[in-house]
Order: sequence, then C-alpha cells, then structure tokens
Amino acid sequence: MPTMPDMIAKPSFFSRLEDASRQRKKYDLKQIINELKNPPPGTDFVDVGLKYKWITPAEATHLRAHWLNKPPGQGWWPSEPVEDILRAALTKTVELVQQHNRPIDAYWLCTEPFIANPPPATTFGQLYAFHFVSPLQITLVFTTPSPNMNMPAATDTIPNAWVTEKAPGGKGAVVRPATK
Repeated sequence: MPTMPDMIAKPSFFSRLEDASRQRKKYDLKQIINELKNPPPGTDFVDVGLKYKWITPAEATHLRAHWLNKPPGQGWWPSEPVEDILRAALTKTVELVQQHNRPIDAYWLCTEPFIANPPPATTFGQLYAFHFVSPLQITLVFTTPSPNMNMPAATDTIPNAWVTEKAPGGKGAVVRPATK
C-alpha cells in the first residue's frame, strides 16, 4: 500500500494548542505539567488535551486508534513508544512556555516510510519531537514516518514555508513550496 507523501502539516489540535499558548494566563501551567508528568492510571495525553479543549472527541478517537494503537491493530507505528514520546514532548513544550513566556508554533513533519522491524540491537527510533526557542516563539516539530495508508498527493501549499531537497535525477537541489 502506498505511503503518505512527504508533508508538513498543522493539525487542527496543534492550532488549538497554539491558541491556548497565546492565552497562557488563563491556564495553570504547573497543573498541566503535573497532569502530563503524572497521569492517573488508565489515562493518556489525549485526556489532557480533551480536558483543556486542545483535542476534540473526534480527534481523540483518531489519535488513540492511529497514533497510540488503542485498541491494538490500527496504529500507524505500533512498535514505537508513541504515547511516551508525545507525553514527554508536550510536557517539555509546556515547560518551555512557562519558562520563556512565549507562544507555541507547532508542526507535524511526515517523512520516510515506517520500518516495521527496525534493525536488531539498535535504539532505532522513528518518531521525534524537536523544540526550538527563539525570541518570538517556541517551535515544536513532530517528525514521524509516513503512515501506511492511501493518501492523495499534497497540493495545497503552506504560506511562508519551503522545502529544499535533492533535485530530480539526484544532482543539485531544488526549493519548492511546502505542501500540506
């Protein structure tokens, strides 16, 4: 089955998280950090997003099925510790908001195909979260492999975003608008 094409996206729940970071005085950031670091048994990071309205019920269903593999069998990356990575990344993000008093700008970068059986005896990871603190904002970038699913080629561009990549034929480079 074809994979999702390389893309960068801003899922709607990222946009709501960004909005909340701009209104951070309305939130008890210490409480959010505590809830992310010390989850009650049987809960996941999605529950925190639902509580603070960053995640809708429909998105919660999707995130649990496809990202967290709950129940098992539908997850896009079942061999990866997705819950742990996302929870730690969101915790770090809120800590940085608290520490630097800056808003968040968040993206999902989807790249290489998923490798179901990574090389043995390695710490081969396929999901990452990167945090960048600038004078204006905290940029959060989640990178994941492409989910194994049929997706149309991305055609909509993201304003003010570009991708530099190897040119067709492998010689040189090209710069193109980023697609979502």
